[in-house]
Amino acid sequence: GFAQDITEEENLSENLDRVIKANYDVLDNLSTAIAIFGENTRLVFFNSAYQKLMKLESVWLHAKPTYSEVLDECRNNRQMAEHADFQAFKKAEVAMFTSITAPVQELMHLPSGKTLRRLTAPYPLGGLMFVFEDVTDSLILQRKNNTLLAVQKETLDHLYEGIMVYGSDNRLKIVNQAFLKVWNIADVSVEELKGCHLSEM
Repeated sequence: GFAQDITEEENLSENLDRVIKANYDVLDNLSTAIAIFGENTRLVFFNSAYQKLMKLESVWLHAKPTYSEVLDECRNNRQMAEHADFQAFKKAEVAMFTSITAPVQELMHLPSGKTLRRLTAPYPLGGLMFVFEDVTDSLILQRKNNTLLAVQKETLDHLYEGIMVYGSDNRLKIVNQAFLKVWNIADVSVEELKGCHLSEM
């Protein structure tokens, strides 16, 4: 027989376990929903935000289901975008475990009206990490802001008075069609004038 001193390997293994646990503790306290699946596609970590967002049972998640099983459950809970061919979608999702080499972002529009931003990234220890963020409110605000800007533009474009608005950097921010008519500027569009410096004007 023979003996071999593996103290250093044991210490390294324990240190790695401590680092992983510390990382999981940090991720668990984030308000962003995070789930990590291993190379075998089984769930190795999830935080409470993920469990709440996806409306999944904590006990069921602790049983380490496969990614395919999680997709089925999310579909049952209507926490996934509708797909005409769900089996083909599921197959493509599982294929990501062997094809993704860089982070990928996408928007998911749920049947409930919510919109989630999903980031899928390779996990350093193997497998994939999924990060979900509810961006429904920010998209609504963005839509309202775009509508407001469009109404403002239409209003300004239908005034008879020429209007110019300069920013604090002395560059043109807003100009309407009437201004072009007043100054007989026919060969330049409103969009081309935007950003012009006061001295250039």
